[in-house]
Amino acid sequence: MPDKHSPLFAKLTALAAENPTFRDGARVISDHGKPPPLVALLAEIDNTVLERTLVFRVDNAVLRVAAAGRRLRSVIDITGAPDNALAGQMLSQDNPDMVNGICAFLAQLCKNAAQVTVQIMPATPIGSPSQAGISVKTLEAPADPATNALPDFLIPVADAVTATVQIVGGDITATSGQTAALEQIWRDQFDAFHNRQKAIFPQPDAPMLVCLDHALGQDKPAAIASIGNQVIVFAHDPARIGDIMTAWHSS
Repeated sequence: MPDKHSPLFAKLTALAAENPTFRDGARVISDHGKPPPLVALLAEIDNTVLERTLVFRVDNAVLRVAAAGRRLRSVIDITGAPDNALAGQMLSQDNPDMVNGICAFLAQLCKNAAQVTVQIMPATPIGSPSQAGISVKTLEAPADPATNALPDFLIPVADAVTATVQIVGGDITATSGQTAALEQIWRDQFDAFHNRQKAIFPQPDAPMLVCLDHALGQDKPAAIASIGNQVIVFAHDPARIGDIMTAWHSS
């Protein structure tokens, strides 16, 4: 008989006591914020030991992920929501950019979701068993919303962004794409620009988005978004600047 104080016993007891609700053949795991959508989604991954495909419906979005060993191994695909650049890739806990990117993606997807359901399906062959993925503990780690606040607004327009440099407290914390020119903008131009902002505006640390036309060459713009001690410098498709501005104001 299992130890009554063991985590396994507690989990089996909780499962036995549940009276699950189903919708269209899928089990409802979060309804109107109870439990919080992201918490419910991560709990399903944490409960998955054998390799399985988990199909989450988050309101109108359908997210398929590969999970095993209580880890998220891959985002297989997503429909009904903006795609994610990491979809189809094996995830690695040793890659900080992947960890930050998938955490921000899941947080944005689950934000204000009215209902989340899950279906457990057979495993979808992807990668090799040695590629262990990202543990739920690591996915839960970015508990401070301010840490990932800036990348969130770019998620809906991720296909328009070609490179990023993220800075927190003056230190570069994450990069993606070709960043040499973006890092130079950060090193050579941001401090002087920010000092001028302080001299002109009474609230220099208020959220700010500045577009830099031709910063990377003819018809190759960049932009700087900042709030407090967080900054992101990114390159983008010039034809999508309207979408980026809309995403910024909506965030």
